[in-house]
Amino acid sequence: MFSEAFFLFSVGNLKKGIFPVSYPTCWNSNSTLNVDCPHEELKDSISYTMIGGVILGMIAISIFGDSFGRRAGSILTSVTMFCGAILLVCASGPTIESEFYMFTIALAIFGVGVGGEYPLASSSATERATSPANRGQTVVLTFSMQGVGNWIYTSVLLLLLYVTGIDWYSPMDKYDPVVLNRVWRVTYAIGAVGLFILVTGRILFLEESQHFQRRQETRQKKFQCGGIGHFWHRLIGTSVSWFVWDVTFYGNKLFQGTFIKEIVGDDITPFKTLVYVLINSSVALVGYYVAAYTIDKKWMGRRGMQAMGFAMTCILFLACGIFYDKLTSQPTIFQILYYISSFFGQWGPNATTWLLPSEIFPTEVRATAHGFSAASGKVGALVAGVLFGLKLFKKNPMYTFIISGVCGFVGLVVTILFIPEAGEVSLDELDQYWDQRRGGILYEGPVADAKNRSLCERMCGLTTVDAKRLKLLGEEEER
Repeated sequence: MFSEAFFLFSVGNLKKGIFPVSYPTCWNSNSTLNVDCPHEELKDSISYTMIGGVILGMIAISIFGDSFGRRAGSILTSVTMFCGAILLVCASGPTIESEFYMFTIALAIFGVGVGGEYPLASSSATERATSPANRGQTVVLTFSMQGVGNWIYTSVLLLLLYVTGIDWYSPMDKYDPVVLNRVWRVTYAIGAVGLFILVTGRILFLEESQHFQRRQETRQKKFQCGGIGHFWHRLIGTSVSWFVWDVTFYGNKLFQGTFIKEIVGDDITPFKTLVYVLINSSVALVGYYVAAYTIDKKWMGRRGMQAMGFAMTCILFLACGIFYDKLTSQPTIFQILYYISSFFGQWGPNATTWLLPSEIFPTEVRATAHGFSAASGKVGALVAGVLFGLKLFKKNPMYTFIISGVCGFVGLVVTILFIPEAGEVSLDELDQYWDQRRGGILYEGPVADAKNRSLCERMCGLTTVDAKRLKLLGEEEER
């Protein structure tokens, strides 16, 4: 999670701070396709192809992980990311346009590995947790390494700029495009070294999840798709909540650009931009750890944390949209709202959307369900990127915040309706429920307890063995 975030979140920093200066005659140009510069569509495709690769990896490698094991899937993801990282460092061509074609292709390959890492890391961490009492903390702490990776990358980028003679007070004419080109490649080379260590460590030392091994011995593959079908309501909950969260999360990223512009003014430089990105990353990192500390508390739980986070982001973004004109003239209030939204994003949906799919589906389909849920989230990011890139939203940022706030409200409703509380149900218990459910055997354990079921499950009588079916089975036994 550290390694994928080191690269994944770098793209935003490069597109906003480094590339416009590193390629001054091209990046800010709206020229059509030519041999010298990447055209506008190619610049946009850098983000879109990466997300496309991530979606492909989430679906394909998650299915691979459920079929061939967590160890094999984890090795596959790390090898794919390492290959993509090497290609990113070496991306070049006879023209700037061809160089960015190579960069985009490399980023898509890296994205496939990143996509696979989401369901495999979450499933592995969940299955290796010692008990439900601390399972949430274990998984969220694993996820928090994403925040660490983002923080470290921004720090390394700032440090390298400082070493080359760039600081807060450096004017734009002091930024050397050639030097900046070398700087971002060096950051990727550092990340590639980390990925090489990761690949080596997984091949030599990573063992298969014992929980997965036990289920592998007794699993019935013909029921693999049935797990997804039976828990359709939970898949709606995890997929839709992740979708709307990523729309809101993308809105937060756009909020970041507006926020920095309002604070710094027109004198924005790459160094200043990265400093504020680092401050926001620090606030977000605190949110990760608060989430890990409170996720297993009975007064909080998974459902409570996700509902709280969506409620707060709904309120904050709607307030920013409705009072946008007034807030832009109040930089201090703008800063406070920005940091609060970032904090509750991590102490809320960003942590729970990653955790929940690994806890509320049986082992046979755990990674697959997580992969489909995560892919739904990235579709949300893709939709947000296209939608918020329209002229209407660029000219009127208030609409971006309003839509993000509405998405927060939708996430709150979906959480209340479809998300069960998973903190008190062990993975073995969930698998036992699934085995008995398939066999038509009466199950009366924690999975069927009302407090561990979603509102939809309670209202529709789901996640229990059908009473009519049990009666018919009983009559057959008597005969």
